[in-house]
Amino acid sequence: MKTNLACAALLILAVLCCPQPNKSFGGIWQDEPKVKVLVPVVDIPAYHWFSDKKKFTVMEIPVKKLREDVKEVISTYEELFGRRSRHYRLRSNEPIYKSDLAEERDSDADDLRYGEVSHAIILHCDRYPQGQFKVGDRLDFSATVNQLTPDDKPKTFVFLEDVELLDTDARAEPHAAQPSLLTYRLLLRLTRPQSLVLKYFTDTAKVDVLRRKKGDPQRLADRFYFSNERTRQQDIPNSTSQKVLDKWLGNWQTSFTIRKSEWVEYEQSGIASIATHRIVDGQFIRENLEGYEHLSSNLTFTYDKEKKSYRAWRFSSSGHTMEFVGIWDADKMTMTWTSVGDQPYSTTIKQRFVDHNNMVWQLATHDKSDRVLYQVDGKSFRIFAVMK
Repeated sequence: MKTNLACAALLILAVLCCPQPNKSFGGIWQDEPKVKVLVPVVDIPAYHWFSDKKKFTVMEIPVKKLREDVKEVISTYEELFGRRSRHYRLRSNEPIYKSDLAEERDSDADDLRYGEVSHAIILHCDRYPQGQFKVGDRLDFSATVNQLTPDDKPKTFVFLEDVELLDTDARAEPHAAQPSLLTYRLLLRLTRPQSLVLKYFTDTAKVDVLRRKKGDPQRLADRFYFSNERTRQQDIPNSTSQKVLDKWLGNWQTSFTIRKSEWVEYEQSGIASIATHRIVDGQFIRENLEGYEHLSSNLTFTYDKEKKSYRAWRFSSSGHTMEFVGIWDADKMTMTWTSVGDQPYSTTIKQRFVDHNNMVWQLATHDKSDRVLYQVDGKSFRIFAVMK
């Protein structure tokens, strides 16, 4: 009897100490379900053409560890051969899914038109939950820019609109600098100038992504900062004198210093944004300036064929107006605007192009004895050129 009890105790101890297979609801003991999957033995870079079988192996993993359905798993190399990965890295020893493969068509680069690029941006899952954006969506982009002084409120404006979403990550990954923060990427179809603009604002401002309704015809166009609208070819005058004014077209960022003078008690600095494009069938240039102390101004200029001179008209949100005549010095790449009219003072604006995308300028107001009443010195750089 003691021997039987001892044997039973040993049997119970063995059962308790040895790992047991999972038991299904039907009462049948069975192993945890597994599936054979194809995994890379090394990390696979983005846009990789699958042509080397040695970089992959087959392994078994539990079904519960799959991030997608079993039917979506790649299990043989033949399913990969000749295909291309999408715009993100595939990690070693992790399953490959059908969603990780690009569509069986030409690459995104082959699908681009001349002058276009595919541009990737990173989004944070805490702001934009994954799945919010789908391939084929049309997106708008706005930027919030901090002003020069703490007293000025940040300015928000739309700078790109109706951008096509080419692709998006199938899964989020930890941020390189903050592993607790999950991120994913969007791949966009942009022109080269638009790509530079987006890079500029993602580096210097808070950028928001807005999904718009497909087919929405509404365009802010020239009412916002960086217009997608192309200048119509018939809107570009053929005269050489008019073509000189093309140098001003595009969107500029300007910084300036208002000097201490008769009208200004102390020196102060500021920044502003300038958007310039042709209007009235291309016969006039309109330059809109915004961003300094909640003021805005408009400068409209042209080449007057009848008077054979450059002419300009300035309108300010403060209610001030002024008319100018201009002289272009091609050797010095400088335009000098001088105010006209019966006034006790005169204003001169000099704009010199250092190169295609950089300009230095000065605005000075003098009385009749040539005393400086007001003076502003500035520098501008073009961050978005009008496409022709």
